[in-house]
Amino acid sequence: MTSKKKRKPKYGDIWEQAVKWGMNYVGYITEQQRDKVFGYSKLMVDASYSKTYSRFGSHFNRVMVDSLIGGCVPVVRDWAMTKNGVFTVDEHYLEIPVTNESDPGKIDAIEFAEWLDYYLKHNNAYMNEVVTSGQDLIRKKFDATKVARRLLA
Repeated sequence: MTSKKKRKPKYGDIWEQAVKWGMNYVGYITEQQRDKVFGYSKLMVDASYSKTYSRFGSHFNRVMVDSLIGGCVPVVRDWAMTKNGVFTVDEHYLEIPVTNESDPGKIDAIEFAEWLDYYLKHNNAYMNEVVTSGQDLIRKKFDATKVARRLLA
């Protein structure tokens, strides 16, 4: 989004508007800085998704796993976590729909923000359960030793 030459026309001046409204872009950060941010954040939002890939099943970014490890609840789009996935909605992550149920169009920025406000009002006990459940799943499914044993079996 930083490059006007590479940015698709449909996104317009999204980057300039974000800066105008207070976004502070810090560039790339280290893993240690990222983990520190997760440690004091309630939500990690990954709004990316692919309509094409959603037909084949869940396709999540590594930052989802990193946020859970760091103690932060991931919020992702429903089309990124469709089916055949390892993670379960409301148990290991929260989701925001791509489309509005009452209107077949995509949700707008206001509806997206309303979803975030809704999740931010969830009680801490529930949010901690989501993180703990996600961490347990990560230990079971992504532990390097366990994965290596499965591959060698």
